[in-house]
Amino acid sequence: MMTMLLLKSKWTRFAAMHLLSVVIVGPVVGNAAEPEAPVTLEIMTFNIRYPNKDDGPNFWKHRTQLVADVMRKSMPDVIGLQEAMRSQLDDLAALLPEYVEIGIGRDDGKTAGEYSAILYKKSVLQSTESGTFWLSNTPEVAGSRTWHHVCPRVCTWSHFKHLTSGQAFYVFNTHWDHESEEARTRSVELMAERIERRKHPGDPFLITGDFNCGESSGPIQALRQRLTLRDSFRIVHPKEKEIGTFHGWSGRMDGDKIDYIWMDPTLTALEAEIIHTQRDGRYPSDHFPVCAKVQLAKP
Repeated sequence: MMTMLLLKSKWTRFAAMHLLSVVIVGPVVGNAAEPEAPVTLEIMTFNIRYPNKDDGPNFWKHRTQLVADVMRKSMPDVIGLQEAMRSQLDDLAALLPEYVEIGIGRDDGKTAGEYSAILYKKSVLQSTESGTFWLSNTPEVAGSRTWHHVCPRVCTWSHFKHLTSGQAFYVFNTHWDHESEEARTRSVELMAERIERRKHPGDPFLITGDFNCGESSGPIQALRQRLTLRDSFRIVHPKEKEIGTFHGWSGRMDGDKIDYIWMDPTLTALEAEIIHTQRDGRYPSDHFPVCAKVQLAKP
């Protein structure tokens, strides 16, 4: 009888110790932290061409659906638009309800004139702060133009928070003057000063836009050097020669690259493309949109 009690006692102690080891060790292994995947973002810049009746078969009403289809196929997280009028933005909002719009009309700071609007996917991002300034000696004055501008030019920006990761970044979207070299040169300094003053330390930034000048031009070289920028397309395609982004409804690809997605040095370009979509010989715009897949550095 005594022998049996001793055996039971030993078994009980062994079972208790084994159970304790399961209780203690089990949860530690099960709760091991999984490494977080880097955040990637799809970015697009797209000059959609304002509604000009002289465009005939390329007038806005004939290509509205095609523009929306191009956007929907890529489904970027952020789209920087140029030459967007209020009526066009309303049309796109009806066709692309996944997006939220940021921006104001350049003529009056409200709804008149072209927008350099930013669209963002509301299921992925939250805009925590945004604004617009004019590329002139008086950046806060709506409709202002100096430096021999042909028309008012603006830069619209937003500070974004990635909803899943909480990581933050900036997007600045602009459309430089198409005639005045002085305006483009002065725009470099103003935008650089505004970006450096505005951005939070540690938050990366991108610049999207139609800059109306090619890769070797003085203003583009100055912008690149002033803010230590890299062209996302050239990171992925350093030797590509068919880079023209303005084609004037012809579809030609041998012109200058004047539409860019610029990245600061902390960002990585994974993919990039100039989109040449057309339907029955009709293009969505007289510019080709440009897309890039970029990766945020881990905080």
